[in-house]
Amino acid sequence: MKKSLLFIALATVTGSAFSAPYTFNARQDAMGVTGVTSANYLAAPFYNPALLANYGESDDFGILLPVVGVEVFDKGDLVNKSSDFSDDYDSYQNMYQDFQNGNNINAETANQFNALSQKVKGELTDLQGATGFAKAGAGLAIALPSSVLSSAVFVNGYADVMAFTDVNMNDIQDVTETVGGQTITVSIPTDENNLSSQMIALGASVTDFGLSLARSFDYNDVKWSVGASPKIQRIDMINYVAAANSDFDNFDSDQYTETKTTFNLDTGVTAEWQNGLMAGLAVKNMFKQEISKQVNGVNATYELSPVPTASVAYKALDMVTVTGDVDLLAQKRFSSLTGTNNTFNADDDDLQMASVGAEFDVFHWAQLRAGYRHDLKGTQNDAVTAGFGLSPFDTFHFDVAGIYASNKEFGAVLQTALTF
Repeated sequence: MKKSLLFIALATVTGSAFSAPYTFNARQDAMGVTGVTSANYLAAPFYNPALLANYGESDDFGILLPVVGVEVFDKGDLVNKSSDFSDDYDSYQNMYQDFQNGNNINAETANQFNALSQKVKGELTDLQGATGFAKAGAGLAIALPSSVLSSAVFVNGYADVMAFTDVNMNDIQDVTETVGGQTITVSIPTDENNLSSQMIALGASVTDFGLSLARSFDYNDVKWSVGASPKIQRIDMINYVAAANSDFDNFDSDQYTETKTTFNLDTGVTAEWQNGLMAGLAVKNMFKQEISKQVNGVNATYELSPVPTASVAYKALDMVTVTGDVDLLAQKRFSSLTGTNNTFNADDDDLQMASVGAEFDVFHWAQLRAGYRHDLKGTQNDAVTAGFGLSPFDTFHFDVAGIYASNKEFGAVLQTALTF
């Protein structure tokens, strides 16, 4: 796979749209990818609009610009496996063509070809079932907290890409040929036009252009906050189907893409007690959206479903924050895939996250953060997260986060912000 999953994700998010089934934020990603009760008012539109009403006495105005992040997940080692197959398949084709032209055919080269033929056959077989994922995102927000009605405008962006190989077992058949008096075994088609196994890349990006509104009120010594984020949402989908040794050229061509523009809504509520304990619930994308694209007989559907997330947080001495979030329902992502050589379970890419995190704030000038993330669906491996922030005079904010699950599953997030 000569163009990586990350390349496609970045090209999708920058070339077509921003998105929001998920969110990147350096502070929250460093804290285990939490945020429903622990995000600050400036990040509220991305996690829980109710938090927009939870601001400090000195907070008047904030700008988050920009936040950028990437993550890659390659548990099946798809990138290396597909690259090895592509390189060896080229050598396999070239050697066979030399034999057909009467060049360099003898007992030794015939044996070399037979060994290479079996190697390529094994590599193609190993590709079946191997998958890889990548995410890339960006966002910005401008927030104006107020005791009457807090508000913010935001743009949030995300590209979600999955790639895998769909192997046709008819491609894997040993056929004996005699060329130049030497016997060779052809294990898979030597002409890539006759290679039925295919590489499929499915991608979706979702652009959210929204307005967040929130208000708080006190009841029985509890501070309640409620918020909503109506938004215009554009969903772009890629269904790229090509030969198994493809380098993903022209993956963003119109023949592989589909676009849908619609309306959606995020809502949230928080309750904060005087002892520093807070609980919250946020629902992203309350109206389910679907988009489908068919290419070369392969029909894929991406689903943007409502995801409610419950959360608790505890703040002590204005220095320590501990928090935990859990998705109450799974994000479906690609909900249907038909027309492939093999049957694929559409639930295999579902995500349902449970996360914990903590922050230690040194006089509002520097912050240390760490966390842990677990996928209840098992699609992604458990990940540890960490990061730091610098916030001189509590005005300029620079935050970095890292996410690590293995040497093939990792991510990074960077952001800057101004608060006044």
